[in-house]
Amino acid sequence: MSMTQHLRPRAVAGLVAVSALLGLTAAPAAQADQILVAQTSMISGTVSTVDSFTAPAAGTVTIQLANIPWPTALSSLSFFAGTATQVLASGTVPPPNGALSGTLLDSFQVSPGTYFAHITGSAASGPLDLGLYSMQVSFAPAVPLPAAAWLLAGGLLLIAGLGRRLGFLKPAGSTPAAA
Repeated sequence: MSMTQHLRPRAVAGLVAVSALLGLTAAPAAQADQILVAQTSMISGTVSTVDSFTAPAAGTVTIQLANIPWPTALSSLSFFAGTATQVLASGTVPPPNGALSGTLLDSFQVSPGTYFAHITGSAASGPLDLGLYSMQVSFAPAVPLPAAAWLLAGGLLLIAGLGRRLGFLKPAGSTPAAA
């Protein structure tokens, strides 16, 4: 057995390791969702509030709004979100079910910029005329899929080329050469 036959497995392992390292450094970094706004507010009577938030890049904004039954549930809770000139999402929170809060979850696409969440709620009439709601606005950046597709295709071509060159993948009908 010649020295080159002993080096082939090591060379293949080395090339695979180098290509994996290059793929990892060239791949876009994964980013977790960012919480832009998280608050719990008490309402007395009827209240309308406006909260602003800034999307740092293109992506998806998700608004979660909950009617919390403490001391009693709100009789109404609704929102709309958008820019200064356009409404991007709106909704009404369903009434709570027993001790569980009524929750609304809505998502919409954004580009970098400032947005507004308008909340309107009314406390149920009662001795205290109070109610509670919570809002969380989170942001998930858009994932650049074309870059990932090019990396995958390049890696598959590299593996196929190395396999044919080193004898792991031979065209159909070919016979191995005698040593």
